[in-house]
Amino acid sequence: MVARSHARCLGRIILIAVLATALPLRVNASPFLNGDDALQRYEAALGKGQEAMAKNDAAAIESLGIEAESALAEALEAYRDHYDATGDAGSAQRYIRVLRLKGDHDLAAEIAAETLDSGADSALLWREYGSALLTMGKKKQQEGIDALYESLKRDKTSPEAVKTYNELGFFYLNNAMPVAAASAFDAVLAMDSTDTQGQLGRLVVDVYNGDIGQAGDRLSAVGRDAQPYDVILRAQLRLALRDFDIHRRSFSDTVENHYAYARLLYSAARLPQAIMAGKRAARLAKTDIKLWNFLGAIQSQIGDYPGAQRSYEASLKANPDQPDVRGTVEKLKEAQQPAAQEAAPGAGKGPLR
Repeated sequence: MVARSHARCLGRIILIAVLATALPLRVNASPFLNGDDALQRYEAALGKGQEAMAKNDAAAIESLGIEAESALAEALEAYRDHYDATGDAGSAQRYIRVLRLKGDHDLAAEIAAETLDSGADSALLWREYGSALLTMGKKKQQEGIDALYESLKRDKTSPEAVKTYNELGFFYLNNAMPVAAASAFDAVLAMDSTDTQGQLGRLVVDVYNGDIGQAGDRLSAVGRDAQPYDVILRAQLRLALRDFDIHRRSFSDTVENHYAYARLLYSAARLPQAIMAGKRAARLAKTDIKLWNFLGAIQSQIGDYPGAQRSYEASLKANPDQPDVRGTVEKLKEAQQPAAQEAAPGAGKGPLR
């Protein structure tokens, strides 16, 4: 139970770190050394924690969760003390950053407002202020959006501006405003065509627009870089695909489109529909082992071992030189044996007399 608790805690910290807008952590300014060192240890624990979660290492997850929380608490204390002593913009920015990581968005917004009122004026402060306001309910949303645009008035071309545009884009997606989101994500990709969050946000907009093939291409381009954003992507794709269904949009009956649609449905955790779309793609390209293996993996995931076996066997028929797939088929056969024995006539009964 303790391990699960810390796994949830570490997962929550990782998600907050992904969503929060980041200030540069490796700063050489001596007044902030203690806080900066603590934040670096926090980030190191997060990275190791993600590796431990991928390996399902409960003991490491528990230990790293404690380590991350402790480092973040140290950073909070160091930056708070420096802010209380000086009240300057540099200490305020770091203090706000950690407050947001800790989930104290109300206090973060209050400190940002005080600092801006005192005459400090920077794109980073305006962004932190806007980001904090956006977490505080609908009454503060317009103020938050206004603050983000104030940030962009001061900086619309740097890597930090990319984060501001992404913040705006995902806010608009959360509120089912794909046209406004598209503008924000297009600005991101104009500055950095490989930005992961920008690509993911734009592919969600593509789904709203019914451009399933383009969305699938973007998903392929991002690849494994999308993993830290799985939770965010799943939620946004569910909304976009629901909109796609409600408006009865359609796409050309091609292998590429059906495969893209299947992968998008899978990313949205709509597994039965993903299987249906994958089967259509496989029927259109019966020798495409990638499609059959994709189908087999999903069917195995939901416990449809007979279906998974058939898909993998179709893959082997198209290309017998797949030892890993052949091994998977043998494991699937073994997994089905107990069920087959139980279903056999007379199974579990003594000898007939």
